[in-house]
Amino acid sequence: MLALIIVAIQGGAGIQNVIIAIMATVWARFARQIRGEVLTLKERDFVVMAVVGPGSDHT
Repeated sequence: MLALIIVAIQGGAGIQNVIIAIMATVWARFARQIRGEVLTLKERDFVVMAVVGPGSDHT
């Protein structure tokens, strides 16, 4: 919400400024979702075996 106010004061209410303000306020939700998926996938068997399996440098 603060981003919307700042953009309205600084740059007016053009469509580009509104889009930037909305993205600035909702990016955290998407980042949390992506982080959760990565944390889930890194515990899957195929990832663990790729890291510790034969031919891996992480032994």
